[in-house]
Amino acid sequence: MLVFCTVIWGAAFSFQSMAKDHISPFSLISIRFLIASVFLAPIVFIYVKRSKIEVNYKRAIIGGIITGAFLAAASIVQQFGIERTSTGKAGFITAMYIVFVPIISVLIFKKKLNLIQIIGIVVTIVGVGLLSLNTDFSINLGDVLCLIGALLFAFQILSVERYSDVDSMVMATTTFLSTGLISLVFALIFESTTFTDIKEAIVPILFLGIGSSGIAYTLQFLGQKRISGVPAALIMSLEAVFSAIFAWILLKEGLSLKEIIGAVLMMIGVVTVQVFDKNV
Repeated sequence: MLVFCTVIWGAAFSFQSMAKDHISPFSLISIRFLIASVFLAPIVFIYVKRSKIEVNYKRAIIGGIITGAFLAAASIVQQFGIERTSTGKAGFITAMYIVFVPIISVLIFKKKLNLIQIIGIVVTIVGVGLLSLNTDFSINLGDVLCLIGALLFAFQILSVERYSDVDSMVMATTTFLSTGLISLVFALIFESTTFTDIKEAIVPILFLGIGSSGIAYTLQFLGQKRISGVPAALIMSLEAVFSAIFAWILLKEGLSLKEIIGAVLMMIGVVTVQVFDKNV
């Protein structure tokens, strides 16, 4: 589930980049997650009815709203970032959420990091610098936005973990609906998307709505219930690798030697933090 999930997420960066020329960020995020909720809702209805399981709807809805708020913020910031940097770099920087998760766990949940984990975090930060900093040591605004998005995705992951005891399918549907409605409010206030805009971006929108949101995020919810934390985190970190691969295949984007070294250091740091995290 998680391998398939990360492949879809990796491809999603390229489709987000394709969509940016036709539709505004708030509208894109709103439409993709509303499509995801419509896609998943009948499946959940049939699933709950046939399985005859008891669902704590109150807790699932609360968890879905909280997770949806973080997902909306993360997705919006990330989309603005993708519009201002390369797709491959956006994918690798977004992978920083794997480092942010243990850091937030230390600050909020009072968990401890060992020396190896600290070294891994430092290596990852150096990698981000090599990947993002230009020759004049300036940093692209898109890189900063993707990094902020990674932090918000970390909170989304922790909120999924916090409500892992509720039914994943019901919570996923609530999450998608919440994300879509929150983004819709901003779209109506700040944007004026037309039907023509949507039509021109229909292929990326459908992939992002059904594939990246409806299928991949649901697989994340389900996968994290069936596998322990360390292998799950390692698999999800491959999202960065797949984003670079699909950017090369679909968008003909490449990375310089400096950026490749930075990406490799990021992956080493990301993996190190997770392998030596005994609390995952």
